[in-house]
Amino acid sequence: MGKRQGDKRTFSANVAAPNPSALGKIKKTKKGRLSAVEAAKVKAQALDKDISQMRERMRVIADRNKDDEEADLEALVFGGARTSIAGLAQRFGAAAASASATASTGSSGTEDADAMDGTAEDDGDGEELFVIDRRAPKLTVSGNDGEGTDDDDEDPDRIGHDDEAAAALSAGRGGNAHSEESLWTDAFGDDGAEFAAVDIANGSSRLRKLREHEDEKTISPREFEERLRKTFVKLHPTPTWALNPDPALVDPDSWAHSSVATVLRSAKSMIDRSMRRRLPHETIEMFRVKDANQASPSAAVIQSCKFHPSAPVLLTAGYDRTLRLFHVDGKVNPKIQSVYIKDMPIHSADFTADGRQIVACGRRKFFYVYDVEGATVERVNGIRGRDEKSFEQHTSSPCGKFLAFTGRDGYIILVSRISKQWIANLRMNGTVRALDFSKDGRWLFSVGGDGEVYQWDLATRQCVHKFYDEGAVKVNTIAVSPDNSYIATGSSAGIVNVYSSSSALSSDRPTPSRALMNLTTSISTLAFHPSSQALLFASRTKKDSMKIAHCPSLTVFQNWPTANTPLGYVNTVDWSPGGGYLATGNDKGKVLLYRATAFDSC
Repeated sequence: MGKRQGDKRTFSANVAAPNPSALGKIKKTKKGRLSAVEAAKVKAQALDKDISQMRERMRVIADRNKDDEEADLEALVFGGARTSIAGLAQRFGAAAASASATASTGSSGTEDADAMDGTAEDDGDGEELFVIDRRAPKLTVSGNDGEGTDDDDEDPDRIGHDDEAAAALSAGRGGNAHSEESLWTDAFGDDGAEFAAVDIANGSSRLRKLREHEDEKTISPREFEERLRKTFVKLHPTPTWALNPDPALVDPDSWAHSSVATVLRSAKSMIDRSMRRRLPHETIEMFRVKDANQASPSAAVIQSCKFHPSAPVLLTAGYDRTLRLFHVDGKVNPKIQSVYIKDMPIHSADFTADGRQIVACGRRKFFYVYDVEGATVERVNGIRGRDEKSFEQHTSSPCGKFLAFTGRDGYIILVSRISKQWIANLRMNGTVRALDFSKDGRWLFSVGGDGEVYQWDLATRQCVHKFYDEGAVKVNTIAVSPDNSYIATGSSAGIVNVYSSSSALSSDRPTPSRALMNLTTSISTLAFHPSSQALLFASRTKKDSMKIAHCPSLTVFQNWPTANTPLGYVNTVDWSPGGGYLATGNDKGKVLLYRATAFDSC
């Protein structure tokens, strides 16, 4: 603001210094001097007074330069009695009236001029100062067939104005409203020249499968994309409903008699297995996905791999004394949890019918029950009334009522699934080799080393029928199809006999519908597909010994598995409840997972 010169302060606004006479009115100290605070207050008061005087002088100078029009407008806006509204209207009325008369025609222009005329009668409201122009043409959008307009007759002037507006809009867009430039251009081009060739010879095994001949090493990016697409279509073929669309989707008149309307009226196709997709008898489409137990492989041979009855969960168990649960999704298959049993190598493990418990058995006088929901382990110290030294082989009934153990001297021990207490003993001739329940849990089938098959009624605990397996040489295993249509037995000679249930249960020496002799070593595993359309049989004594048969035609699929399918020594297998996954446990502690494209995932 200023500079100090001696004991005085000067300002750029040429404000006079404080009046020295004012300082004499301030009370002084004993030494005759003012204190610093009091001196600052005096200077501040003097400065405020000088600034106010300066502002007043500037206001007076500005008022002198104002003309009459500005003064009148200021008085009107900020208040004052210089000029009234009528005076302003009288001053500006003539110019406004002449401009309005020039722009308008007819009576409307005369009325507007009269309304703005300064000689018109003034009522003091000031309405004559503002005029609304209602003569502007309306811009309409073509192509609506006249909808949305109030006037039935089109105004030629307005049409001309609309054409001009449309032309201006088109010109603003570059002269072509529909021409738009591309946002980007792919560098891929027609031949992919800007991208390096894809090496399919030295990459992973998946890339090598894309080769059409062994000498092929590199391909162009476009060819690489086309081969990937072909592989995807091969693994995931187009569904039949997409290839043959329903006529009702094209002709609405035939909707009532269409298959789409039938599906919407009933849920039979969802619950009736006979209406589901049929498995072709020539080939079966299977491809490998990530191993089911890749998150935690077993350290020993896989003895049991079982799917949960209703959830996408897989159980694995073996001689490493560990139960492992995996969530099966075909991509990651993460591990859910594992349970270590320190005093029992596990020979067999399975879910109960409701999936809430796991029964694990081994060569011990006791067995374990693991509660999946409560995460608790219960040890069952043998079965009262029985002195077996081993409970290594068992099976659970689909009805959820029974557990069946193979005992010595031809005994089959029935135990309550709920209380784990003894219910009954079933006695057969010879030794018990294998057991299997019917799907409804009403019947129990057992087979001995002498080749005799027994059918037990679990309601009466009596044998209702038995028959001899034709050509039996030390039968090892037995399986019953989920729909109770087939009974299959496997012998140590590698022969699998498939019987029709109607013929096998009506004769004591039935003839098998088909004898499958594709394997040469002892049959250790039999597993029917949940749809009863396929039967898997395998042998653990020879590497890659596994086949799948088509049940309706009783023929073996030739396209899979092949001699190059890396199965290993197949020790146990299981189908998922929906039939879409096949799990095979081998001697390396791995559970290989395969996807069946003809069925649901899990």
